[in-house]
Amino acid sequence: DLAEHATGFLTPIIREIQVFWNSPLLQPGVVLVDLPGVGVAGDVYKEVTRKWIVEKARAVVLVVDNRGVKEPDAELLRRSDFLTRLLFSVDDPKADPAILIAAVTQLDSPAVDRYYQNPAKKKREHLADVCSETIELVKNQLRQQLLSAWAREGQATRTGHERVVDYVVQHLRVFPVSAFEFRRLLKDDEDDRAFISEVTQSGVPQMGEGIAEVAALWREEAAQHREEATKTFVERVLTTLEVVEARWQQEARATEEAEIL
Repeated sequence: DLAEHATGFLTPIIREIQVFWNSPLLQPGVVLVDLPGVGVAGDVYKEVTRKWIVEKARAVVLVVDNRGVKEPDAELLRRSDFLTRLLFSVDDPKADPAILIAAVTQLDSPAVDRYYQNPAKKKREHLADVCSETIELVKNQLRQQLLSAWAREGQATRTGHERVVDYVVQHLRVFPVSAFEFRRLLKDDEDDRAFISEVTQSGVPQMGEGIAEVAALWREEAAQHREEATKTFVERVLTTLEVVEARWQQEARATEEAEIL
């Protein structure tokens, strides 16, 4: 049913699909939204993407391949107004704590290439090396590409822009993953064996834990914010009541009320 609605003959008449899944990742209240992007045809799709990213998303997952962050990826963040959203809260990031998550895929391909060049190491060892190198590579690429994205828009790089980019890079979470090897390991098909021996070697579980951690942290900060706001409100009400009570206890208060009557 899902295939028919998402990619099959029913696709043209489907505007939105909600899928519920009994997954430990989603149980704490995590909601994953697959957005149509801003490069597709149709103003409706673009507006849906902007609305989610600007108003609702607590974290944006940018999926890139093993070559890292390229110009189109940075342009996507700019055109979706993700960077503009952070620009409005640059002086108080906690007021709008949206973060960026980079999921780097297809890392099994360079790992296999390295294996043929150096068969002394196992493929999973080469995959571990590639994953380790990818994290710093993506962070360096992202900063350069985001600053270039604003420059391509015709805007001179300002202090606010640099502060936004610094915030994004500082809080960026990079998860190198090999979804293909993860799937092969779970399927355990003798005709299509995975070269990894544990699911953690694919990086997929780590990404799931990272997303859950982001959600938990946001909930804690939101609860703290509500608690502080409630405390401030109560203190303001009590102060107002004390002022009213003090005025009523003044000796001249009864005379003032009698004159008004």
